[in-house]
Order: sequence, then C-alpha cells, then structure tokens
Amino acid sequence: MFETITMQNVATFGEQPEHFSELKKVNYIYGSNGSGKTTISELLRNLSDPGDCKVTWKTESQNVLVYNRNFVEENFTYTDELNGIFILGEDSTELHKRKVECEKELEDNKQKKEQIEMNLRKKQLHWDTIFNRFKNECWTQKVKYDVTLHHTFKGARGNSEKFAYKCLEEFDVDSDLKSFEEIEKEERLLFQQPDNPYSKIDIINYNNEVEEMEIFNKKIVGSGDIELEQLINKLDMSDWVRVGKSYLEQTKEICPFCQQPAPDDLMSQLEKLFDDTYDRNIKELDSSYKQYDLELGKIISAIEIILTNAEKYKNFGIDTTLISSSLQNIKALYQRNKEYINQKVKEPSLPTEIQSIVHYIEEINKEIHRVNAEIEKQNERLEKLPQEQEELRKQMWRFFCEQIKDIHNEFNNEITPINNAIKGMRKSIKQKDEFIDDAINELKEIQLELTGIHHTEQRINDTLDLYGFKNFKIETVNREEQKYKIVRENGEDAKNTLSEGEKTFISFLYFYHLITGTSNQEEVQDKKVVVIDDPVSSLDSNVMFIVGHLIRELISEIREEGYVTQLLLFTHNIYFHKEVTFNFQNQTFKDETFWIIRKNDKSLSTIQKYEHNPIQSSYGLLWSEIRNINKDNLQTIQNIMRRVLETYFTQFGNLKNLHSIEEYFDGKDKVYCRNLLSWINDGSHSINDDLYVTPDEELVYKYQEVFKKIFMATGQEQHYYMMMEEESDQLVVE
Repeated sequence: MFETITMQNVATFGEQPEHFSELKKVNYIYGSNGSGKTTISELLRNLSDPGDCKVTWKTESQNVLVYNRNFVEENFTYTDELNGIFILGEDSTELHKRKVECEKELEDNKQKKEQIEMNLRKKQLHWDTIFNRFKNECWTQKVKYDVTLHHTFKGARGNSEKFAYKCLEEFDVDSDLKSFEEIEKEERLLFQQPDNPYSKIDIINYNNEVEEMEIFNKKIVGSGDIELEQLINKLDMSDWVRVGKSYLEQTKEICPFCQQPAPDDLMSQLEKLFDDTYDRNIKELDSSYKQYDLELGKIISAIEIILTNAEKYKNFGIDTTLISSSLQNIKALYQRNKEYINQKVKEPSLPTEIQSIVHYIEEINKEIHRVNAEIEKQNERLEKLPQEQEELRKQMWRFFCEQIKDIHNEFNNEITPINNAIKGMRKSIKQKDEFIDDAINELKEIQLELTGIHHTEQRINDTLDLYGFKNFKIETVNREEQKYKIVRENGEDAKNTLSEGEKTFISFLYFYHLITGTSNQEEVQDKKVVVIDDPVSSLDSNVMFIVGHLIRELISEIREEGYVTQLLLFTHNIYFHKEVTFNFQNQTFKDETFWIIRKNDKSLSTIQKYEHNPIQSSYGLLWSEIRNINKDNLQTIQNIMRRVLETYFTQFGNLKNLHSIEEYFDGKDKVYCRNLLSWINDGSHSINDDLYVTPDEELVYKYQEVFKKIFMATGQEQHYYMMMEEESDQLVVE
C-alpha cells in the first residue's frame, strides 16, 4: 500500500509540494477536468521515472495496476488485438481445493518467516549491543599499545569495528607469547632500523707489553768502579748526586753538595759514575714511557668511540654502564701509572710497578663479543626480513590477545548462545524460503491447469449481454498467442466502429478482469494496488451505475483482505462519486480517505484532505463555495452565483429569467442588482480575452452583499440564512 504521494514540478503541479498523506485502503479523489488527476495516475503507472515527485510505501512495494485514458489508448486504440487475461476456471473442484490449501500454506509460511525475521532482528540488536561493548573495550586497549604494535594493527587501526573483528579473528593465533619489553625490542629491530646489515663493533686490541717493560722496574744507578759508588749506593743518593752533577757542570769550581771548592777529580769521578750505560737506561725509560702513553691513549680513544656510537647498538642491549665504568677505571690506572713513570724519570733509581688494565679491557671485549653475536644474528634475520616481520606480527597479536583475554572470554560467553539462536533462525528462514518456493511453484502448476483466457472471454461477454450490449463482444482470435479481439455478432472487427461510451465500458471491463487475473499464465496472483482514473467518461447514467456497482464490489473485496490491497479512485463526476461512496449508515469508514484536487488563482493544482465526504448535493455545494469565498475560487464565483440564482429562482421560484429579479428593487438598489446580474452573466458565459483579469476580492465581496439583498428583497431571507449557516466543511466542487 502507498503511504504518501508527493506531486511537485510536473504538469499543473508547481514547486510547492502537494501531498496525499496517510493513505488508507480506499481513497476517493475528486477533481474537475484539467485539475491534475491523470498526471497523478500516470506517475503511479510509471514509478520508475518519478522526477521530483515521490511515493512511499506503507508495506513492501507491490504491483500497481492503473486505469486511465492512456490505458484505454494503448489497449483499444493503438492495437488491433488485446492480450489474453488468465483467470481461474471453475471446472475442477479438487484443483481449486488444493489451490486454496496451497495459498494458505504459502501465507502461513510467509507469516512464520516474517515472525522469525522479526525475532532475528531483535537477536541481532542484542548481538550488536554486546559486540559494541567488546569493540569499545578492545579499542581502549588498542590505544594503550598502539605506538609499539601499530604495525600489526595495520588495516584495522583506524576503524574500531574492523579492529574488533580482527581481534576475534586473531585470538586463536598459534605463536610464542613474549613480554612487552621483548616485543618492543623486536619491533625496533625489524621495523624501525634500516634494512642494510649492521656493522660489528671492533674488538679492543691492547698490547699489554707496554705494561711489562723491564725498564720500569729497573733501578737505574751509576757505575760501581769509583770510590764514591759504595757511599752513594749505601746512602741511596744516586738521583741526588746525578742532579748535583748538572750543577757542577755549571759552577766548575764549587761543589754542589757542600758548597766548598770542589776537588779537581770530582767531575771525572761523577762522569765515570754516570757513564753510557746509565744514559742508555735513561733513554730506554723515556722511550718506554712514550710507548705506554701512546698505547693507552689509543685504547681510551677506541673505547670512547664505542660509547659515542652506543645508540646504534641499543637494540642489542649494549651495556654502556659496564663499558663506561671500565673506561673510568682504565683512565684512573693510566693516570696513576703516568705519575709513577714521571716520578721514575725524575728519580731513575726508584723501581716502578705498572698496574695492568688488562682486566678491564677483557670485560669490555666480552661485552663487545656478546653484542657482535646479536648483530650477526640480526643480520641473518635481515636476509629474510618479510618472514621475520610476519612472525613478529603474530607474536604481537598473541601478546595483545593475552591482554584482552578476560574481555574476550566475557564476550564469548555472552555471544555464543546468541550466535546459536541466530544460526537456528537463519536456518529456519532458509527452510521457510524453500517451503515458499515450493508453494509458489505448485501454485504455478495448478494455475497452468486451471487458468485460461476463455474464462475471461466468457465473463466479459456475459457482463455485456447482461447490461444490454448485444451488438459486440470479445472473441479469442489467436489461441496460440492468447489474444482477444472485439467483434460484431457477424464476426466483423468492431474496434473502429465502437462509440466512445462502448469503448469506455468494454475497456473498463477488460481492466476490471485484469485486476482479478493476469496477462501471464505462469504468474501467481500477488498483492497489488489499483488506481482508477475517471472510468465513466462518455458513459450514460445506466452504464455509470454498472461501473459504480463493479467498483463497490472491488471495494468490498479489498476490505476482505483479497489480492487488491488498496484503491485510489479519481473522478470529476459528482454523481458517480456519490454512487461509489454511498453507504446506508452515511458514515465515514476508518479505512477510507477523501480528497479534492483543484486549481488556485495561479492555475496550479492543489490537494486538500477532508475528514468526511465533501461531495454532497450540487446545489448545497454551490452555496458552500459562496460561504467560503477565497483566492482559490475567485475565478469561478461569478458562475457559482449565476447557478444558485437560476436554480432557486427559475426552478423553484417560477421566475422566467434572472432579470425578472430586478422588479423587486427600486432606485439605487435596482442599479446594483442589474450590475450584479450583468457581472455574473459576463463571467459565466463570455470567453475571456487577453486583457481579462481575475476579479479582485473587493469587487467580489461588494457583489456578495448585493447577492444577499436579492434574497432579502424577494422574501427568501430564511433560505439564505439556512444555506449560509451549513457546516463549514461542506466545500464546493464544480
């Protein structure tokens, strides 16, 4: 069934939308010729191209069958033959019985399917609620770990729903469970670092021989062949004497030791004491000191370079604390050893012991070996980087799923019974679909056995004969193609010799039987909406009564829930409208609506809904227009006033013509009366030229007062007051 129909920007409908709203099973629409009725019926006949118009359905969309002048032209003007109409015959009781049973099974299964689908929707809503909670909780955890795990979240990272489904998909992934710290480290190695192999750290190569040179421990003294040697060694004064010698070389005559005149052989004695051997030892000490200083400087520099580049190796866990500590110890020993050596240079006779840094070098090299092993392993992984990254992604998902384990378990416990219920419902729906398909196929088979176009031929011809149309009938002329033809009693083609009334009547009979049948023998009857637009054009009153009777039967079938679910009946004929809307109780049913389509002062079609049937007696309707003068009826008010005065005063008041009314007036009032009669006569009988304009409201209201005075002057004021005080919703139609 249609719920609403909106007309806009088509034919006489303008930019302002006009609506049929809250349509019901039976809908009566009155409108004069040219008001837009056929425009609406054509829209419903071709819903595939609505333009700016729009329709909404109260139920699922249904077949729409439209009768209007275009239907008549297509079937009775532009073609010599009519498509056959397949309806059920009445000659097989068993098949009819089975058809009824099959239709009941079909309807039962449809209803059961609808109920299951409704329950399924409820379960789905419950499922959605639980899933949304799970989705939000997963997303909260995702935000927490997103920085590190974003590589594995790729593809679902920006959508919470996709992410939740991904969590469900990955939950049972078989992979090693690693700690977050391990995951972080692996992520840096496989995703953040360049793809090129890492270079290893150079081992610290320390020549520890510089620590073990004998000269550092050697006591460097003079020769023992002179007389002073024993005394000097006894007093351990060698270094003091060596220094004094340098002063003696400057003073020559004064002894640097006692400040007395020096003996003549003192210098020679001292030169013998500090001979070439002594000088060689001093030079060796100086050379060894330089070697030691150079080696230690190189070692310290190499270690400092390692610490400077340590950031490159942080992912391998390089122990910079150990290296830094070892470096500080090396520097401390180096400084202390330098002090010892410097002291020995000053006092060569002092033995000096160099403290070794080998232990600290070994500690550093041990760490370097460990890091280099990690680097080597990483370089091997880089050779198969895609596989390694994929494995890490699995481990990342394994880690994340472990974090949401409780969330997942709660979700799973709640969702499993719902999933089972949904699965069962879908299975039931599938079964119902199979039952429905089976029933439809069986109905088609029954219909093929039962139906035939000859049943329709017989019914239409019986109706024609019953109502006195005896000089033409329809006849099956092509049984193979299932076609009808309109023929005279002698078999001659009657299509081109039918009167307009005959053509209208037989076209309506054809349409009427098409409602209960189908033009395709294999089709099963389905729900449909029927639209009938002015079915009584060119019909006399007797035939109009017949059409009205058929439509009233159709309305009864609609109310009994037959194949036709809704009727939209358009007409311009007041008497036909009264005929089809008549009921003995004179009441408005809950399943019907009433409408009037009319043109406003801009010649645009408007649609108005009424709570009750607005079409009453034509005379009362004319008065209702006068009661409700507005801009929509200014164009027709002259004609309406003329028709009221003619009807009342010439038919009921025995006046020969309207101008006789002037005799009831004198003086100025007589002039006003004559002007009114001239005005309304001009407006209702003359053809408007290009300069014609709609009467303005002021002029209309002025003559409305004169109209009232006519009834007052003729003594008909009671009639005037009675007619003007009718219910306000008794509106006018032409």
